[in-house]
Amino acid sequence: MEFAIAVPMIVIILSALTQGVLWGIGYLATQSAADRAAQTTRVVGGNPAAGQHQARELLAQLGGTAVRDPQVTVTRGAVETTVVIHGTAKGIPLPIDVTVVVPTERFVP
Repeated sequence: MEFAIAVPMIVIILSALTQGVLWGIGYLATQSAADRAAQTTRVVGGNPAAGQHQARELLAQLGGTAVRDPQVTVTRGAVETTVVIHGTAKGIPLPIDVTVVVPTERFVP
């Protein structure tokens, strides 16, 4: 009787841990990609297209298939640069949302 209760509980716990690890890998990859995109875009002479390219490239390298349907938005203003990445984790589609806001570099004589 105890075996019939324990085995499904162990399977559920292992499945939840696996899903948590997959979400964590996706979140870390997304955070790194957003940071890289922000640093690429914020520099003097940087542009949002280069930042978006960097984010997608790094996300593919780090996250692989851990992040599904990533949507990358990069905006560069005179004062701040914002990168927003939204996607879902592999397995159970848990949302992964990362926003990075950094000051835009500018030359002030």
